Amino acid sequence: MIADLIMTSELMLSILPWVNTKPMIIELDTSLFEALMLMEESGNCCLLVVTHQQLVGLFTTKDLMRAVKLGLDLKAIDVAAMMQTRYLTLFEATAADTVFVLRLIQHPHIHYLPVVNVARQVVGLITKASVLQALNLEQLDVVASQVELALKESAARFRQLYEHAPVMMHSLNEEGCFCYVNLKWLEVMGYHREEVIGLRADQFMTSESAQSFHTMGDEFWRNCYANNLTFQYIKKDGSLMDAVQNCVVITTPEGDRLSISVVQDITEQRQAELSLRRLNLDLEARVNQRTAELSATISQLQQEIANRQSIEVAFRESEERLHMVLQNMPVMLNAFNAAGQIIAWNQECERITGYTATEIVDNPKAMELLYPDPTYRQHMLVEWARRGKYYRDWEWAITCKDGQVKTIAWSSICEKFPVPGWEIWGTGIDISDRKQAEAEILSALRQERELSELKSQFITLVSHEFSTPLSTILSSTELLQRYGQQWTEEKRQLRLQRIIDAVDQIARVLSDVLFVGQAEAGRLKFNPAPVNLIEFCHALLEDFQLQSGPQHVLKFASLGNCEFFCLDQKLLTYILINLVSNAIKYSPEGGEVSLTLTCDPEKLVIQVQDHGIGIAMEDQKQLFTAFVRGTNVGTIPGTGLGLTIVQQCVNLHHGHIAVASESGRGTLVTVTLPAGKVSGDHAENPCH
Repeated sequence: MIADLIMTSELMLSILPWVNTKPMIIELDTSLFEALMLMEESGNCCLLVVTHQQLVGLFTTKDLMRAVKLGLDLKAIDVAAMMQTRYLTLFEATAADTVFVLRLIQHPHIHYLPVVNVARQVVGLITKASVLQALNLEQLDVVASQVELALKESAARFRQLYEHAPVMMHSLNEEGCFCYVNLKWLEVMGYHREEVIGLRADQFMTSESAQSFHTMGDEFWRNCYANNLTFQYIKKDGSLMDAVQNCVVITTPEGDRLSISVVQDITEQRQAELSLRRLNLDLEARVNQRTAELSATISQLQQEIANRQSIEVAFRESEERLHMVLQNMPVMLNAFNAAGQIIAWNQECERITGYTATEIVDNPKAMELLYPDPTYRQHMLVEWARRGKYYRDWEWAITCKDGQVKTIAWSSICEKFPVPGWEIWGTGIDISDRKQAEAEILSALRQERELSELKSQFITLVSHEFSTPLSTILSSTELLQRYGQQWTEEKRQLRLQRIIDAVDQIARVLSDVLFVGQAEAGRLKFNPAPVNLIEFCHALLEDFQLQSGPQHVLKFASLGNCEFFCLDQKLLTYILINLVSNAIKYSPEGGEVSLTLTCDPEKLVIQVQDHGIGIAMEDQKQLFTAFVRGTNVGTIPGTGLGLTIVQQCVNLHHGHIAVASESGRGTLVTVTLPAGKVSGDHAENPCH
């Protein structure tokens, strides 16, 4: 098939008089001397260099003269050392376009245009002489008119796009002076055009940016492009503008090199970053202040403080992620005709979506590719009809070729700056990163507020729980020091017992806080062992009955075989002590508290019920939140850690907990733990 195409192309080229279908072709290893001989024999000024039938370079008389001036040995040096490797090539179909060929060959730096087929093999050569020889004067006049008209239309269209682009654009020469700036640039900077043209760009920059501008200059003009350059410009009113710009180098028909830059104002983003940093520093200072106050108030909580500090380190690390600066994407541009088809799709659209212009332009199914959800597409089209041609920062969820969905903010400017043939056209900016960053910032701020509230609640509750026992210890100690020698032994023992009880109360609070800290840090271990639940519960309730006396009625019942289960006895103790103590604490005198076990091969169900003050419905949303207590507890002491500890212990058993309560009518707590039943003699058959 390729051979057929080659034959077809050669036949087509044979009827084009400006194409030399038999150019002189040499191999890559041809010596300079052999090339000289071929030029003299054939009278050709240009030889086409190939290897494996593929064009790799041009060798002209200019290259030969350069070798002679350098004093090279023409017989020892191959043409590969002196040939031109940067040149334009045409496919045979393009070579048939008279206007296009004439426009190229008129360029002062283009003298030879090799023609290749689909297999990249040389099939012809176009030169200035061959074009002039092939076209008569009448044809040249017609073609020249066509070229001039096309150039004028192209230049007018480019000038209109450049001048009225919704983004700042400017052009610099190789000396760094402004050659042109568009309306948006003048509007933002506050200058008139005559105040800018001819002046150096660094005159409008801060000293630091000017230094950067000079440093990157040589590399930029050598590479011919640069992306995401950041400078700080000085506006006419003296204010500063942070900007990011993308630049590319072009060559004018006159051979001059210019840089074209697209500039985006990012001053607001930079200010937002500074505000966010100040906010973070303020929050960090307040967190440090809270930590210092806690350390000074209760020296016994050093372990808890260490745990909290580790949490703060993790918190600061998450804050640092919020400092990431949003990437400013170059501007996307598309246009629609009157039929609603996309007729313009620039490189930024290709880069961001993955769809090429070939796949989108004039494709009646393009909107279905970009917006595959028919419901969403219809909704946006209806909204488009309502808005009309003018809209700004209108967000569309575009589906890329790889399936990724990105949010693009589109702005139409066709009403103010119409382009012939373009019914609607506008620009778009990818704001997906900004949307995600906004969500992360809101989430982080919410977490910061929750942490601050948690620390405040912790300080208030712990300080309150310590004040009473510490006062008891202090008063009892002072009384013993003053009157201990005068008191009876019974009275002294009574005061000592009060001190012991107060110390026990402080120890319980510290134990609960330490337990919660260990749970949050993942340091609790689950060590199951055979437990005789009947004996365990009887012993536990006896202790509670001794402590509460006849003021409460404690009942115990078991259903099923509850003798031996594989459980972590330490964690089970935390579960039952907290549930039963809560039931007793919030029940009236003479109230009944029941503990019921239901055992079967699949699970163990523990239920603790009281008929006390209950839990208000609005408080049940935060049952398991540390340091949070019910609004109806009044003066009943407590830390708000009981159910938090129970939940941690239940989670380590891979069980679950449920609470049913009504204010003023009591509470029923149900804990369900997976069965870990021991078979046979439990002493010789441990849990496994």
